[in-house]
Amino acid sequence: MDTDRHNTFDAVMASLATTAESIVELPAVATLEWCDRAAWCLAGLAEPALATLTIGTLSPTGDLSNQEVSGVAARAGVARARPIHRAGSEHRGEDPRLATLRVRAARFRRVGVRVPLSTRNTPTVGRLTELPGGETVTRGDIPRLWHGLESSDILVGILGLGNPDDGRVMIAQVAPLGQGIRLTPSHTHAMAAVLPVLARRAILALGDGSSGPTKWLTQREQVVLEQLTFGKSVRQIADDLGRSPHTVHDHVKSLHRKLNASSRGELVARALGHTTIDPETHQQVATTIEPKLGEKAPAEGTIESKPLGARTDAQRQD
Repeated sequence: MDTDRHNTFDAVMASLATTAESIVELPAVATLEWCDRAAWCLAGLAEPALATLTIGTLSPTGDLSNQEVSGVAARAGVARARPIHRAGSEHRGEDPRLATLRVRAARFRRVGVRVPLSTRNTPTVGRLTELPGGETVTRGDIPRLWHGLESSDILVGILGLGNPDDGRVMIAQVAPLGQGIRLTPSHTHAMAAVLPVLARRAILALGDGSSGPTKWLTQREQVVLEQLTFGKSVRQIADDLGRSPHTVHDHVKSLHRKLNASSRGELVARALGHTTIDPETHQQVATTIEPKLGEKAPAEGTIESKPLGARTDAQRQD
């Protein structure tokens, strides 16, 4: 029995290390599939597993008064979650369990877990029956989220994002599939350890809520940013995408505004996750990555601000 416990502990610690490693590789940019990718990292804690990550405002009574975004993913034997297309397109070819979870996660509201504002900077983690709230939890949306999806148990973690008084939290859920893995106290400790790491990455990418709604990249902006990380020029990107250089240049200017970047190198650094939070100023500090030989980064002061139209940034595709 002691050998089994030791082996389980070793396996959980190994999964903790790989999960933390994958979290710090998340981009410091609000891409449309950011929460899907973060959920995929979490699923590694109890693989094979399904996982969800929800960000929103949690009331003192345990209800999500506002859900900003949710992501779903799976590890081992189930199709990885595909990027979220906010236009509402279907995820063809996606595993039925993952597709069902995606729909339910978008409707997730009645959490039932009561976490005082004063303690939200410390992770609240536990299996479903261990969470503060009792019957409110078991009668809420968490059991409904996983009903019929072959999950053997549920591990839930909640941690505040930004100022605790704002009520903004991230809610992580991991559900091992089948009877292969049983959750242990080691899994609880592992999630408690990675949640602060994930919270820091979430704030880098999505902001701490103090500067208004998250500035999500459109699909086209995301493609352009990815091409910039390959060292391509505006003209090369325009040729590859079948767009005019003027249109691509507008996307690049929009990226500068949304990411608060003053150079091409800062854009690339944010896309690759090479940025941190200054502990004194609480501002993002990006490591500038110099453009490849022959590439010219835009000079500071050349990025003009333009007022946004009536449509939201996430709706603008070009």
